[in-house]
Amino acid sequence: IEKALEPPDRSPLDEMIAKAGIELERLKTEKQRLLSLALKGVFSDEEVATEARRIDAEIRSWSALVSKEQQEKTLRSTANVRDTAQLIASVFAEYQFLNLKERKHLTRQLVKRIEVEDKHFTALTLSLPAPDAKIRSRTDMDSWRQPA
Repeated sequence: IEKALEPPDRSPLDEMIAKAGIELERLKTEKQRLLSLALKGVFSDEEVATEARRIDAEIRSWSALVSKEQQEKTLRSTANVRDTAQLIASVFAEYQFLNLKERKHLTRQLVKRIEVEDKHFTALTLSLPAPDAKIRSRTDMDSWRQPA
């Protein structure tokens, strides 16, 4: 569970996306300025058209980068949910091998709410720990044998 809940590291791609957002805003402002100067008659129609094409091409390339990153982020998010579900399933797979005291402890630690209808679980709300929490199971037994 801890692995799936770790905050993602800031990658160079994240920094590139932040830069893309800044560049897109700059290009939109530049295009508005170009149009206002064109209306004032500062540039010829040919100059305006050439510059507008250049700005539009840059906007398209930055937008494509942002769009691609959003798609990848969605896929990573789905994978993260899948990893979390697998980790939770593996924890509860061990449940049947625990004694009653350990089962109660695990249930109190991870389950926030259980809904039962007609003797069947209908819903289960998990209480996942914070990403920086240390999950430990205290059994009041040392993991090493005491000397005889």
